[in-house]
Amino acid sequence: MQYLFKYMTLFPLLKGIHASLITQQTNIHEIFTLEDVVLYPHEISKKSIDSYSSFDLTFALPYHYQQTEYPNWMKKYVKLTMTPNLDLINENSHLQIHNEDGEVISSEKIDRNNHRVYRGDAFVTYTENSIGLLEKRWHKIGWARISLHQDGDLPIFEGTFSLSNDLYTVKTAKNYMLLKEAHEPEISASEKSMVLWIESNKPPKTLRKRSNLYLDNKCMLNSIYDEPTPLDQATFSYGSGEISAVEKLALSSSRIRLTNYIGDNSGCPKYKQVAYVGAALDCNYISMFESSSNATNHIISLYNRVSAIYEETFNISLGLLNVTIMGRTCPNENPKVSWNVACSSHYNISTRLKHFSLWRSGIKDSIALWSLFTTCRNTMEVGIAWYGVLCQDIIPKGPHSNWVSGTNVIASPANIEHIVLAHEIGHGFGASHDCTSESCKNESASCCPLSSTVCDTNEMYIMNPKSSISARKFSPCSIGQVCNNLKKKLVNSNCLKNNKNVSLISRRKCGNGIVEEGEDCDCGGEKGCKGNPCCNPKTCKFTKGSVCDDSNEVCCINCRFAPKNTVCRLSRDECDLVEVCSGTSSTCPRDKFKKDGTPCSNKSKCASGICTTRDMQCINHFNNSKGSCHGSCVLFCELGGTCIYSGLQNYFIDGTPCGFYGYCYKGNCIEGSYGKQLKSLLSGFKNWIFVIIFVLGLLLAFLINCIYNRCFSYVSQKEKVVDDGDQTIHIPIYTNHPYNYYNNIPNYIPHVQYDPYRHYSFNQRGFYYETNPNLSNNYQAYRYK
Repeated sequence: MQYLFKYMTLFPLLKGIHASLITQQTNIHEIFTLEDVVLYPHEISKKSIDSYSSFDLTFALPYHYQQTEYPNWMKKYVKLTMTPNLDLINENSHLQIHNEDGEVISSEKIDRNNHRVYRGDAFVTYTENSIGLLEKRWHKIGWARISLHQDGDLPIFEGTFSLSNDLYTVKTAKNYMLLKEAHEPEISASEKSMVLWIESNKPPKTLRKRSNLYLDNKCMLNSIYDEPTPLDQATFSYGSGEISAVEKLALSSSRIRLTNYIGDNSGCPKYKQVAYVGAALDCNYISMFESSSNATNHIISLYNRVSAIYEETFNISLGLLNVTIMGRTCPNENPKVSWNVACSSHYNISTRLKHFSLWRSGIKDSIALWSLFTTCRNTMEVGIAWYGVLCQDIIPKGPHSNWVSGTNVIASPANIEHIVLAHEIGHGFGASHDCTSESCKNESASCCPLSSTVCDTNEMYIMNPKSSISARKFSPCSIGQVCNNLKKKLVNSNCLKNNKNVSLISRRKCGNGIVEEGEDCDCGGEKGCKGNPCCNPKTCKFTKGSVCDDSNEVCCINCRFAPKNTVCRLSRDECDLVEVCSGTSSTCPRDKFKKDGTPCSNKSKCASGICTTRDMQCINHFNNSKGSCHGSCVLFCELGGTCIYSGLQNYFIDGTPCGFYGYCYKGNCIEGSYGKQLKSLLSGFKNWIFVIIFVLGLLLAFLINCIYNRCFSYVSQKEKVVDDGDQTIHIPIYTNHPYNYYNNIPNYIPHVQYDPYRHYSFNQRGFYYETNPNLSNNYQAYRYK
């Protein structure tokens, strides 16, 4: 109870935990035109390339990007082998266009055929200039993600591809000029020309700096605070840059704990999953584009690129389920879409995030994370996100808790937009910032180190507080942290979908790697099915004698159903049940857990398949914590006699006990029913059987006493003469009975004369009442609280 008043006093100030990004000048130094691109369709019979086609693109790199280690007479060629990205857009993906009043004026499904997006691999070979002959062998050295705008003899595409340690970006000259920053190079080329630049992994001269709680003294709670605040801190001296001893004690353990997970990806999906995402474009952002169609193309291409990072790292692809576009005219103020306002010095990115979070919570969908795209950078911040809010689509109940949901805001220059988006989505998965040379000097900084012995990550990775244009992957520590979050349910992953039986927007196609209706299997065409004895790549049917496909189904061994009771999913915890194959199906049963609240080791209880307690969850976050210090679902932990709000995870795991025999669900405490409460209450008695026996004994003694008194009183009345003058006989059992509160009166007292707030007596001459001395005048007795 000592924390209750402090919690009620300060909780309205705690809006959630977020990280923001700060920008400086970017570093695109040179732009070159890309010419002589040739498209080779894999299906020669097709006249044009559609969204389900596979093809190759070949071209020579501009002279400036030719490797100097090769002789002058050698020239490097690139081949991009592309297949359709069917995860990015599905049959439920839709586009909504709003007017300035926030009303939907157009809503339609996104037609995959209008947005040809592909993924694949990058190869290189070399040619001898004098005779122009290509080397016979292509060498695979990277990946590619592109959007195809025009096919035929003069193909036009946009996207990204990697060659070893170098990353290249391709844009149309028109789109580059529309989206470029003022300081970036100009280029003179036709609108349909393609331009190319390299995103080198060499450290740039200028860097974009993300604000960090301990590096930049930026707010991690809201714009008022410079530091996280213990709940019982008597005085507040923000802005001093000092961190209290309690905060140091709380946060210094975080870096040590994260070293245990470096490089451990065991908690990430073994088979690919899809996280559906949403994108909202405010009035400022849409004004950069000529049309809504151009803006949609840009967003789809952006997510196609970022999805490549998440697929390669976490085996999770991004599917764009909703694109919401606001009108070009910015309204003055609209409560329905309060985040859609013109750029202003009085409206910062933090406030925009809060308003966007509130708007997102009113949308019932299965979207993992929503991103708001804007061009407003009045405070130099280019991105902001809540920590650990994956699949958070319900606003937690409570005073002033209506800000946090699965959202982030992107206000980045176009050339690093993919880095900022990948970074902010990473925060949604619960990823912390990487350690830098600056944060490593601060023992209280909570960050992800390079290894167990080296702190500084050397500013190389996506989650780095300082990010360059060349950041392209997550650090081993970030990988371990995200996978551990998924494994231990530290973030909610219930909205992630399996990549199977995906419903496509348009016609199905054998060879695309997706098992669709009417197909037995699909291992990805002749190339993907090489060495696969189970599936016919031309018909997408099982080969003779086969009943399943080992490459796509976990309960399949040598093209036959795995034997009954073959383990297909191991238990990750004593509360997580082992799943076994049925022997009659190739599909592993869905992941099952013991019921929430089931007792487990160390006097703990199961919650979402994890054996845990409220105290244990606090100790996992703060090694020196004594445990939970409040009964809500917000993660408040006791540390050094103070109650501290955790910044790395906002809520207790779903299924964790809370309140009065309730359980947590997405930050809310769902109170248990009275029956469950009574059952829980009784189960708390160690000697409950003796209690029941004692109660039954009392009832039996009462019955015996009643029978005995009735018999003997009948005999005595025959022998005794009673003076019935003024003797009063009271009825003690029903006087002041709780029935009075419901006006439910004993049926043997005349109800026409009964007043529930009177004290009744009778004698043998007549029935009367008198004032009940046990009730107050305002008759508030028996009111249940």
